[in-house]
Amino acid sequence: MLLDYPRRMKDSFEAYEAPNEYDQSHDEHWIATLNSFPVRLNRIVKSDPATTPFPVIGPSLTGPESLVSLRGPCLFDYANLHNYFAGRNPGTVGRGADGYGSISRSLSNVSAACPGKSVITTETGYQTDVAAAQSIPEEAAAKCVPRVFLEQWLRGIPRTYLYELIN
Repeated sequence: MLLDYPRRMKDSFEAYEAPNEYDQSHDEHWIATLNSFPVRLNRIVKSDPATTPFPVIGPSLTGPESLVSLRGPCLFDYANLHNYFAGRNPGTVGRGADGYGSISRSLSNVSAACPGKSVITTETGYQTDVAAAQSIPEEAAAKCVPRVFLEQWLRGIPRTYLYELIN
């Protein structure tokens, strides 16, 4: 079934992605799971001529401490980043001495886990429910979202996916 996705979704399938934010799964062995799953996924995808051209994107994680914990084999084509700016400008240099909340800091965290690995952002965006913390009005998001794509492109991230376009 895994190898069948590109055929079943031939006009929209782009890549395989390892588990999403599995560090929040409450699995006490999440590190071992995420160190072994991408290895298996990559082996399966790259062993079939029909799926070999599709990249494998590594797991996404929710915190920098999770990235540091995951220093296992990075046997996938791209590292994964979930980049959110907490209602701030996407070009921010971040907060504090380490630049918390900036693209540069996020890339540095990914690089610590998988040195030299190219990155794809599979989630980014803004909360537009103004009653929620760290949200911005839709009019501001309309200006910030295109800048997110450009800021990430300028930092070498070739692909960025917006979460979520419509709710």
